[in-house]
Amino acid sequence: MSSIISDAHRSIHKLASHVFLQKRRHFVSLQILVYSNFIMCLSGDSHLDTRYLASPEFIAFALHCVTVVEFPVMTYGAYCILFKTPARMNSVKWLMLNLHFWSSLSDFVISFIGIPYILLPAPAGYGLGLIDAPSLLIYCMVTFIAALAASVLAIYENRYFTLFGRNTFWKKCRKPFFVFITSLVPIIFVPPYFDIPEQTSARQIIISKIPCQPPFTYKNREMFVIALDYTIPVYSIAFGTLILAVSITIFGVLIGINLVKVRISSVYSSRTFMIQRKFAIALVIQSLFMLSVVLAPVLTVLWIIELWYHNQVLNNFVFITLSLHGIGSTIVMILVHRPYREFTFSKFSLCCKEVETYKSNVT
Repeated sequence: MSSIISDAHRSIHKLASHVFLQKRRHFVSLQILVYSNFIMCLSGDSHLDTRYLASPEFIAFALHCVTVVEFPVMTYGAYCILFKTPARMNSVKWLMLNLHFWSSLSDFVISFIGIPYILLPAPAGYGLGLIDAPSLLIYCMVTFIAALAASVLAIYENRYFTLFGRNTFWKKCRKPFFVFITSLVPIIFVPPYFDIPEQTSARQIIISKIPCQPPFTYKNREMFVIALDYTIPVYSIAFGTLILAVSITIFGVLIGINLVKVRISSVYSSRTFMIQRKFAIALVIQSLFMLSVVLAPVLTVLWIIELWYHNQVLNNFVFITLSLHGIGSTIVMILVHRPYREFTFSKFSLCCKEVETYKSNVT
């Protein structure tokens, strides 16, 4: 029995040693390739970007600063939704909180847990955040942003159904529709994970495609390559974006058309109409802001890929901009929705009065 255990122990030890040596050899060969490319860039005409703004240290510092600002702003936004939403907005209160949750979570993943350092136009990069699991974090980032879009869709649909759709065919269709949307969100970005390349050879290919990269030494993180071309990732994201964007647009148009009809027919009182109109306008402003802050980086990424243009400073600012959408949309929410705006301004004016009183007492 002891001999069997001893043989098993030796076999496991040999296997572990073989795996370790293989990984070590791959790591060493990759480092040799990186440093050889690095030396070629220094000695040749190619441009080696050693600016601080292009470094992983910069984007890590910038996104940590975003996190510091983000937490109190997001917390205050959640407080306003929970405790300062008037009774007339109860039907949409929890949907607004759901939207705020996914907005906060997607920001938090980008700015703290993940911190993506992406080597665009190559579909590869590093995770610099709290958790060193870039494959999981890329999936989470895409899925949480899709959930954010689905939350916007849920608010638009709720407004349409509550105001105009209770006695239409949509009453029977809405539950199957949301089952479909809820099922779609977590699987939008699953297809690329069926075709993830073998990482050692993929890293060498990426380094050869973007050769002038300084040796990467930040926290000993390893590059993750999600694909060697963009076909599957782009089609996956485009499919989900098309469904969500078209659905949001349809409900937005339906709300606008029916508000105009209501105004002409005088079905509701003028006060009720004005309340619903103001809320619809505030909702459109908030969602358009969120869309623009997300869409601008996405369009920049598409432009970078189309031209195969590598500029790490631009790459860093693309993801810094994307990480700001939650903070920005929370501030916009507070400003465009009257109950939150009045509460916030009243607190600011109270603080200013207290400061003035304190100054006068001191002098």
